[in-house]
Amino acid sequence: MTWNSLWPDGTLSVKANETPGAQNTAYIETKQKLDHYWNEDSNNDGHHKKVEMPNISEIASDPFSLDANGDPTVLSAGMDCMIYTRSKTATEAPTTQQDEPFAYVIEDPSGTPVNHYMQLGFRAMIHFTVGASPGFTITTLYSHNCSVTREAEGQYKLTFTVNLPSANYIPFGTAQRLSGNYLFIAPREGANTVAFNKSFFKFSTISSSNSQRDPNTVTLAICGG
Repeated sequence: MTWNSLWPDGTLSVKANETPGAQNTAYIETKQKLDHYWNEDSNNDGHHKKVEMPNISEIASDPFSLDANGDPTVLSAGMDCMIYTRSKTATEAPTTQQDEPFAYVIEDPSGTPVNHYMQLGFRAMIHFTVGASPGFTITTLYSHNCSVTREAEGQYKLTFTVNLPSANYIPFGTAQRLSGNYLFIAPREGANTVAFNKSFFKFSTISSSNSQRDPNTVTLAICGG
């Protein structure tokens, strides 16, 4: 199905213009239905089914690219923000290929991006509690792509279900003791211990007196890599 760009054709009769006119109507409806509900559901008609965004790695070959190099800085001064996606590689997303969104925020009147936002992506997350002595039973309240074990007092190992792309990730976390005092979460590096690994992350929960102490509650998230 093609679009009849010359319509109505002034050289044709009204009757002859009916066929290309009907073709254009069908073309519009077909294309609208690719990403909208269109004349098919009175509750959803006009609503988006999905939103497509340009992929920065392919934009240079896109006929609607911003410039010959696909440079996202060449934007209209009236645009406040432009959102893109980037396909993750098999190394970055080993089990399921994903699109990673990022945005250029425009504030400079010349169109220069003054802020570049990229979603780091949560590789793993966990929220767990630790019971009192003598069992120190770990109860996982929520987890994604990881599990945790206690190796000694205030020493824990987070094991990833699916290995991370590299050991260059960023951990964020909080911990709290039964007494209500907060603990610091620190990577457990030492002469015989490596904290950062593609398959695990070793950490300690440390008190304000610089002693390793068992927590009551821990929340931990791993980003990037």
